[in-house]
Amino acid sequence: MARDVAEITCRHHAELATAWWRRENSPFLLLRGQPSAFHELDSKMLAYMDGAGLNTERVFARLLATQIPTAHDFVADMVAAFLMVSAGEVGPTGNKWQQTVASHPENRSAFEAARRWLGRKGVMPGDQDSEDVVAWHPPQQLRFIDGRGVVRGHYLGGEPAAGKPAANAVAPHVPRRNASELCTHALRGHRPGDSPQWIEDAGQQGVGEAVILLVVGTTGDVQFLDWILGHAAQPQSTLLALDAYRRITGFDALQSVGVDRQLPSTLPPEALVAARSNALAWHGQQVRYWHKDTAYFLGQPLTRTHLQQVLQTGYQVDRELAAMHLLQHAQPCAIPVRSNLWVQHRFMAKHFLPEEST
Repeated sequence: MARDVAEITCRHHAELATAWWRRENSPFLLLRGQPSAFHELDSKMLAYMDGAGLNTERVFARLLATQIPTAHDFVADMVAAFLMVSAGEVGPTGNKWQQTVASHPENRSAFEAARRWLGRKGVMPGDQDSEDVVAWHPPQQLRFIDGRGVVRGHYLGGEPAAGKPAANAVAPHVPRRNASELCTHALRGHRPGDSPQWIEDAGQQGVGEAVILLVVGTTGDVQFLDWILGHAAQPQSTLLALDAYRRITGFDALQSVGVDRQLPSTLPPEALVAARSNALAWHGQQVRYWHKDTAYFLGQPLTRTHLQQVLQTGYQVDRELAAMHLLQHAQPCAIPVRSNLWVQHRFMAKHFLPEEST
C-alpha cells in the first residue's frame, strides 16, 4: 500500500509539471485560452499538488535518481517541486535535492513562477498570501505574445507612481533593438498620430517583421491599419498582420472564417486568404468610425471598464496586455494575470468594484 502511494505521488508530481508547462507555454492557450481553460488547469494543478504532497520524500528521491537538468523543460520539474512543497514538506531528501539544483540557471525563475502562481511571497505551507502583488508577480513578468503564440518579450515599464512615468520606462529617443523595448515603448510612449519613424528605424536596425507587426498592434494607433492590411497580403506575414489588426480593431479575421481555434501551423492557405478578404471588407465599412487621436485596444478606447472586461473574459494574449495598460491607468494597479484563477478572482473582487469608466 505504501509503495502504491509513493508511486502515485511521483506520478502526481509529473502531471503537475506537465500541467504547469502547458499553462505557461502552449501557443494554443496563449492565443486562444480564456479564463475557463486556465481555471480547468488550475483545478488539476491543485489536485496534483495535494497528491504529490502526500509523500514528498519519495518524489524527491525519484527526482534525484532520474532528473535530467539539461532538458529544456526541466524548469517545469522544479516549479512542480516547489508547488508540491507548498502542500507538503521539504524533508531531508528535499534539502538534498535543493542543493543539487541551487546552481541551475532556471532555479530562481522556477521559484518565482511557483510563488507567482500561489500568490505568495514564499512557497512553504505557512507562508501567507500577500497584498503586495509586485512582491510575487512583478510587472516585468507580463509578456508580449505574437500572433503565433510565441513570447517575444517582457514588459519593461514598471509601475508608475502618482501618474508619473516609471524610472525605467523606455524614452522615445532611445534606440530600440529588441521586442521588449519596442513593445514597451509602443504601449507606454507612443501616442496616436505620433510619427512612425521609430518603427521604421527598428526595421533598418534589423528588427524582424514579426516583432514589428507585434509592436504596431500594441500601439493601438489606427494610422497603421492600412499598412497592416498591406502586410497581410504577404503569405508569410498574413497571420501576424491579421493579429495586429485584431489587437487594434477587435475584428478577428480568423474567427470570421471559422479557423480561430486551430494552431497556426494547421491553418490552410486558402483560409488565410479568405480571412484577409474579410478584414479588407470589414475595414472598408468601419474605417470612417475610427478617431485618429484615440488609442484602441480590441476595438475600444482604453477605459478601465473595458480593460477589466478583457481581464475577466479575454484570451491570455490580451489579458496580459490589459494588465500592462492598467499599470499606466490614472489609477494604476498591478493585476496577477499569470497567477491561478482563485488568486485573480480574489484580487479583482477587492480592487475592481463596479464603476464608471474614465
